[in-house]
Amino acid sequence: MKTKIFSFLTLLCLIAVAFSSCWNEPNSDEEKTAEPVSEEFETQSGKTAHWSFENGKLIVSKYTPESILDGTGAEMPNYLLTDNSMFRLPSAPWATHKNFNFETDITEIVVSGFWRYIGMHAFQGCKGAKTLELSIGLEEIGERSFSDCSALESLTLSKELKKIRSYAFYNCKSIRSITFNENLRFIGENAFSYCESLTSLEFLESLQTLMDAAFASCNGLTKLDIPVSATDIRRNAFASCKKISEVHVHWQIPPQSITDAFGTGDAFCDKATLYVPAGTKSLYQARKPWSMFKKIVEK
Repeated sequence: MKTKIFSFLTLLCLIAVAFSSCWNEPNSDEEKTAEPVSEEFETQSGKTAHWSFENGKLIVSKYTPESILDGTGAEMPNYLLTDNSMFRLPSAPWATHKNFNFETDITEIVVSGFWRYIGMHAFQGCKGAKTLELSIGLEEIGERSFSDCSALESLTLSKELKKIRSYAFYNCKSIRSITFNENLRFIGENAFSYCESLTSLEFLESLQTLMDAAFASCNGLTKLDIPVSATDIRRNAFASCKKISEVHVHWQIPPQSITDAFGTGDAFCDKATLYVPAGTKSLYQARKPWSMFKKIVEK
C-alpha cells in the first residue's frame, strides 16, 4: 500500500513539474525582437525597387541602393491585405514579413525616390506608424493606401500630388493636421472619414472635387474653409462633423452642383456660422445646403 501511495505522489510531482515548465516557458511572440530587413521588389512596370526596415523605420524606395537617380517616377504595385489568387494581387512584401510585426513595430514610414503612385492597400493597417514622409514627384495615392494607420499624427502632402483616392486615410484617428498643396484637385470617397482628431481644414485654390463622405464623421473638426475652385462637392462630404462651428465660403454665386454636402439636416448647421462674401447672404439663404445654416454672416 505504501508503495502505491509513494508511486502516486511521485506521479503528481512529475505532473506538477511539467506544468510548471510549460507555464514559465517564455512566449516567443512576446519576446521576439524586430530584425532589420533589406529586400528588392518590382514596380508595376517590372523595374526593381527596394524596401528596408530597421529600428522602427520602414523605407520604400523606387531605387536599389546601387542605382543612380534618373528623375523619372515609378508606380508602386496595387496590393491586397492578404494574398488572393482570385484577384491576382499579392499583399505588400513589408506587410507580411516574418522579421517584424507590420502593425506594431513600424513607427515611421518613408516613401522616397520619385514614386508617382502609391499602390492600393500598400500601408493599410500600419497602426504603430506616427510619421509619414511622402516622395517628391508623387501624383496619386491609391485606395486604402494608409487607411487604419491609427497612430499617424500629421500629414504634409507632396507638392505634385493631384489625387487622393477612396479611403486612402480612412480611420486615421490621430491625424491632427493636414498641410494641403497647390496642385491637389481630387479627394475620393471616404478618403479622410473618421479622422476624428482633425480640427480644421483649409483647402487651396487647386481643389476641384470632394467625393461622397470625403471628410464624414471627422468629429473634432471645428473650422472649414472651402475655396472658389471647389465646385464639385458630393453627397455627405462633411456629414456628421458634429463640432463644426464656422464654415467659410468664397463664391459670389453659390454653385448649383453642391446640394447636400453636409448631410440631411445635420445638427451642427443650427449652431455653426456660415461666412459668405459681402452682398451674397440672400443668395445663400435661398439655396441648399447653405440655407440649412441658421446664422449666415457677410464678410
